[in-house]
Amino acid sequence: MQIGRPPRFVPPPSLFLRERLDNFEEFARRDERLYDPLVDAFIMHYQFEAIHPFEDGNGRVGRLLLSLMITKWCGLSNQWLYMSEYFDTDKEEYMDRLLRVSTHNDWQGWIYFCLEGVIKQSLNTEERCNRLLRLSASFKERVKALQGSTRLQNIVEDLFVTPVVRPTSLASRYRVRYNTARSDIDKLVSADILRELPQAPQKSYYAPEIVAIIYGN
Repeated sequence: MQIGRPPRFVPPPSLFLRERLDNFEEFARRDERLYDPLVDAFIMHYQFEAIHPFEDGNGRVGRLLLSLMITKWCGLSNQWLYMSEYFDTDKEEYMDRLLRVSTHNDWQGWIYFCLEGVIKQSLNTEERCNRLLRLSASFKERVKALQGSTRLQNIVEDLFVTPVVRPTSLASRYRVRYNTARSDIDKLVSADILRELPQAPQKSYYAPEIVAIIYGN
């Protein structure tokens, strides 16, 4: 296996894969951290990408593992820090920094690059949270204008956890008839809170403003 054409990096042969992954898992399961938890997480991210255990999807899996490690080791209440956006913004430098650890033992450059990303992504997350708080207040005002029930307010609050709803699941969750759930959804559509999800296998609706904040810029 090789990465890039012509190859920029050749991972360890498959003969050594189990040994490398066992070492990775052993370090990940340690109760005591070697350095600061963030530094350890970025060391482990490099390690996983260098091992490159899969033919495809190593980047996605590695970033997911990085998010989980940061959440657990830094004691976060949820996965608030996502580095993928930062890594994708300058993918060339990201790849170069990984490679320079292998070729020049440049750990300082790699860790500095990652910690700069932590600052940027933390500020980005804070800004998105503030936008979600403002949007939540706006939704509450829209529901008040509908003279909606407490159930409508609860549905809106739940959208900030899962921004997609279906009439069937809504009816089951709130123990109401299907037609009542559809009526609630129609009210939220009229308030421009929900919009029908196109080409969904089942009748589904989503909150576009929430999705735009979470997955957009």
